Amino acid sequence: MQSGDIVEDRFVIEQLAGHGGMGAVFRARDRASQGPVAMKVLRGRAESDVARFLRETRILREIDDPRIVRYVAHGALPSGEPYLAMEWLEGEDLAVRLTRERPSYEESIDLGIAVAEALGVLHDRGIVHRDLKPSNIFLVGGRFDGVKLLDFGLARAESSTRKTATGTLLGTVSYMAPEQARGASDLDARADVFALGCVLFELLTGAPPFAGIQAMSVLTKILFEPAPRLAERRRTVPPELDELLARMLAKLPDDRPKNGHAAAEALLDFRSRSARRGDPTLLAAPPSEPRLSHCELQPAAVLLVGAPPPEVDQVDDAPLEAIAAAYGAQIDRLLDLSATVLLSGATVATDLAAQAARCALAMSRHARGRRIGLSMGRSASGQLRVEPAFDRTVRLLADDAAPAPAAESALVVIDEPMLGLLDARFEVRRTGGVLVLHGERDIAEPRPLLGQPSPCFGRERELRSMSSLFDDCVGQSGAQVVLVTAPPGVGKTRLGSEFLRNLRARGEDVDVWTARAAPPSCRASCSVIASLRRSAGAAVEARPGEAVDERAPGEEGGGGFLDLVVARCAERPVVLLLDDLQWADAASLRALDRALVRLEDRPLFLLALGRPEVHEAFPKLWDGRPLQEIRLRELPRRPAEQLIQHALGARATPEVIERISRIARGNAFFLEELIRAAGAPAGEGRPEAVIATIHARSFALDDDARRILRAASVFGETFWAGGVAALLGHLGGRSSGVQDRIDALVEQDIVERRPGARFPGETEVAFRHALVHEAALAMLTDEDRALGRRLAADWMEARAGEAGAAL
Repeated sequence: MQSGDIVEDRFVIEQLAGHGGMGAVFRARDRASQGPVAMKVLRGRAESDVARFLRETRILREIDDPRIVRYVAHGALPSGEPYLAMEWLEGEDLAVRLTRERPSYEESIDLGIAVAEALGVLHDRGIVHRDLKPSNIFLVGGRFDGVKLLDFGLARAESSTRKTATGTLLGTVSYMAPEQARGASDLDARADVFALGCVLFELLTGAPPFAGIQAMSVLTKILFEPAPRLAERRRTVPPELDELLARMLAKLPDDRPKNGHAAAEALLDFRSRSARRGDPTLLAAPPSEPRLSHCELQPAAVLLVGAPPPEVDQVDDAPLEAIAAAYGAQIDRLLDLSATVLLSGATVATDLAAQAARCALAMSRHARGRRIGLSMGRSASGQLRVEPAFDRTVRLLADDAAPAPAAESALVVIDEPMLGLLDARFEVRRTGGVLVLHGERDIAEPRPLLGQPSPCFGRERELRSMSSLFDDCVGQSGAQVVLVTAPPGVGKTRLGSEFLRNLRARGEDVDVWTARAAPPSCRASCSVIASLRRSAGAAVEARPGEAVDERAPGEEGGGGFLDLVVARCAERPVVLLLDDLQWADAASLRALDRALVRLEDRPLFLLALGRPEVHEAFPKLWDGRPLQEIRLRELPRRPAEQLIQHALGARATPEVIERISRIARGNAFFLEELIRAAGAPAGEGRPEAVIATIHARSFALDDDARRILRAASVFGETFWAGGVAALLGHLGGRSSGVQDRIDALVEQDIVERRPGARFPGETEVAFRHALVHEAALAMLTDEDRALGRRLAADWMEARAGEAGAAL
């Protein structure tokens, strides 16, 4: 339609006011009243669109209330398209208003009461709005006390039993009640109360309680996460209001106010009681001196088991639930029969990645014909805070380049950050541009570095010592134990695989059995012995999720294993390589100890690799046995430089070699990941695996130290003690608290003081490495990052007089 067109000899079109997916809204003049009207015209011809349009028309025609947009007329254009004429409203909707400003505390409560009363009018007639959100709340004249409800296309009578198609979601995801998100067809007024609670929460805090980039991420939160408490997001909140919002956002409909009138009554009662006692918090503005919270993001792995093939309408997820429980994971089933799995915790990032990969591989055997996506993200305070990772996982499952899943198992695809955290024991192949996880080996071949094998620089002395001990074991001395200890990333596993490679190169006729201990959350008794028997080709099979009983009748701890190793040692030397010893189960270690006693004069060589905490876990491990410990140190600088030169070739300039060596500081894992980043195409050189690992290791620091690092990261690689204090307030009630903590971080070689200072009287400090800064920045929640940037800019402006300090 164009300006000047006349509809049914009554409405004169003036201009297009807006348009959307279903149609357009025109401003027109009503000849009957000589006033303006809004004419909504449906452009689509889909049956569902027409039904929604006619339903809105019927509801508005039946209701005459000042809080609901007024019906004027309806009909059809000459072209057959239906139209609905409504009163013309001057002002703006709440969503537009919120882009500029938030209402005051009092305005928020008043608006909530007005909307609740308008919903009550609908609920009295048995109508559920089903799509309440800020854009459907109109502020007449831009006033918060001039509220009208809009858009009744999804509204439906409570008694309606018409089913919604499977997988179809009607309504805006962030404001959906859990029962609506599950696709329930019997929604009642309490679904609108939940949506109103979401709107009120957003008015009072600046963000809805459930938000995310992907709709599926938001749905996951709505269905399975407790709603955040209002008091957690805004400190000046009366307990009564905090409790009322918690009731409105309750997961179970029975726990919410029963309808709009009940919600309005509760809000009115709160406002009345607050006014009588002169409660200052009712009119309080947001805190005048906001500070960064104590909330901290931690590494998390997100696993998404895709929906089954279309021909499958029912699946048995009990095996998946059992596997998730065994790995300490949280699993939740979604509408389309897919499932989300979350693994998180303050642990080394590489450990978490390995645990998640094993969980995915275990689930793949019970998710036939489906895809499983696995990504690394972050979680906060035990809650799902992994929208970017979840979005990546959804994209992994939807990637057309991925091969089709096999009929007998699922296809496991992973993202690049996950690949960087998995060591070479996991077999990953790039197929059609997609990373596919195929399985895990008990012991790894060295992972290629930039596509090429890499020499084992700097470990010649340790390898000579191990070879000499092996020769003694075979030649004359009998059973021998070599224990290699080092922190994560120093190179224990690589040393073990290099030792085995050297044995093969020498042509030694030996049996090699390998095993890797699993973390306590997912190990079973005698699990190490079971792995060794599998490696020896004599495993006792068990159904997934069941522990293998390696004990002979009447003999605890692996009698069958002892007989096996005795028999093999009678034929040739046996090398047992056990990795991640710190996680080994006690029953397996007792079985190995008995083997060492029984075979004290036989060629049994046990090479155990573990972290230093193995001595705390097993303080008397193999006491009295022939044990030699090698404490593996960080890689010396010269071998590190040799590896950089070997891998990067001409790209290994003196500056690159110096920078990588300085940041890696002898950590072999860091060194290789930094080399991969340096060898990556432009723009792809951020070593996510290193950042995640530094992040996880920060948990060795106390809470205050980590909070200082988070606040400091907002300023960049250089920061000031006074600026950090401005973001945090004084620690422990002492003005010197921040400076004391920074001094401790200097002593720990995490940050360093800078000579001079940009701001007179301020101590200037810098992160020793850019990656430490990035890891600290990654710990900040989105809310703290935004607040921190604003507070930091204000602090810098106040001291430097620089308008709009650049961050």
